[in-house]
Amino acid sequence: QTNAPSGGAGHRTSLRGGGPLTTVVLGDGSESNTLWQMVWLNVLEEDTFLRTCGNPAKTAEEDKFPWLAPTRTSEPNSGRETNSEDVHPAQMFWGMPRRIRLSLDDCVKSICDICGALDSNCIRAYRTKNYGVNYTGPWLHPLSPHTRKEGIPVPVHAQPGGVSYRHWLGLVQEDEKRSREPSRIVHHFRENRQKAEDPFRLWVFGYDMDKMKARCWYESTMPLIPLRREIREQYAQNVAAMVLAASQVAANLRACVKKAWFKRPSDVKGDTSFVDSDLWQMTEDGFYTMLNELRSVLEEGNEATQVMKRWHHFLSQKALSIFDGLAWKCPVEDADPKRVVLARLDLMKSNNSRRITVDLLGLPRLSRKEV
Repeated sequence: QTNAPSGGAGHRTSLRGGGPLTTVVLGDGSESNTLWQMVWLNVLEEDTFLRTCGNPAKTAEEDKFPWLAPTRTSEPNSGRETNSEDVHPAQMFWGMPRRIRLSLDDCVKSICDICGALDSNCIRAYRTKNYGVNYTGPWLHPLSPHTRKEGIPVPVHAQPGGVSYRHWLGLVQEDEKRSREPSRIVHHFRENRQKAEDPFRLWVFGYDMDKMKARCWYESTMPLIPLRREIREQYAQNVAAMVLAASQVAANLRACVKKAWFKRPSDVKGDTSFVDSDLWQMTEDGFYTMLNELRSVLEEGNEATQVMKRWHHFLSQKALSIFDGLAWKCPVEDADPKRVVLARLDLMKSNNSRRITVDLLGLPRLSRKEV
């Protein structure tokens, strides 16, 4: 029900669509962390939750738990849609877009495939029928990051390539350029609950769906760096610059690898996103290390210039390393040493461009002699 994708006529999707990304705040990973602590970290205060989405006036139990009443079916002629004003906010966690009924007629004594327990009433079958609850209109689920399209929140879904720090903007902090915002629980936690001395993590997970087919399951964890309130704005600006610079370096790397491989790279089709993925993967640990360095620098009242310089150098060197490992992996008949050398020089030039060093990272402009 939570991840229900489109599945043919009348088979309704979840209120967040098929395969939504979910973000959950975790503790520091120590053995003392419990399931209860994890759940409680991701519960909003009642008044905040009731203002998020849904109709708080709908207080009947069936408005929270839809299985307690006849299904709000959605047949073409006699059914109805269900929007956020029709139900209590709690139904966001208990939605029932699919009409699934367990079969109790042929229960047997067996070992449960899910928990491994021996039980005398293990269910072996279920029935399903189309035209279940049809959730429509905008919903602001507390555990989903959202993109704003003409002011309307749209849940973010998993995409090929997985989740890494390239998605930091929109998962941990707001991405103004793409109008993407973290989930309400992440925003509320960072603004109101996280103390400067307590380390926490963000767990991101979801299915990458192609209509009704699950292409892949992705999950990742990211540190939620504790910050003093007085440095949060500057810290967010610097981190956004670091992510955008990495994105530009990744684009430069992909373009230059294609230049090394092909005489006419713009005419070549095919998926070369693995080049970008290599860079994101090889620089992820370094990114998180730099985040802690950045926090220390700002807390001491210093500017972030030196951290930005080290980040730029780190990105540039990793990009060159990946380029050197890939540049000669083209078919032998297409290999051209001159083309590879020129592409490498182009990569170095692109990664030292004003766009990255000055406009994004805020580094001082180099003189001709320094260049």
